[in-house]
Amino acid sequence: MAGDETLIVGMYDGELISAVHVCFDIQGENLIVLAVATHVDWRGRGVAKVALEKALDLLDQTRIENGLTCYTLARIHPENEPSQKLFESFGFHNLGEAEGPGLQIWIQ
Repeated sequence: MAGDETLIVGMYDGELISAVHVCFDIQGENLIVLAVATHVDWRGRGVAKVALEKALDLLDQTRIENGLTCYTLARIHPENEPSQKLFESFGFHNLGEAEGPGLQIWIQ
């Protein structure tokens, strides 16, 4: 499980409109949302919210099926207000600076 990665894609009429990249951390102790992306033509329509909801449902299912007691984390750039609002709507809160290039760790 440690380091396992999954890419969850959203399609509409044969077109890729969203993607959510998730993984376990190296120790296999926490689930991490690495990225949420929405095609530029689909932004502002709630696609990212639906995509993240599906990804979090999958992470919860994985947690339950494997008897895990771990957190779900996300790394968000401090200037990315749309992502911050999106993750806040799912109960995430900011823990502060992460290791790496100017990112913050958010936890659910």
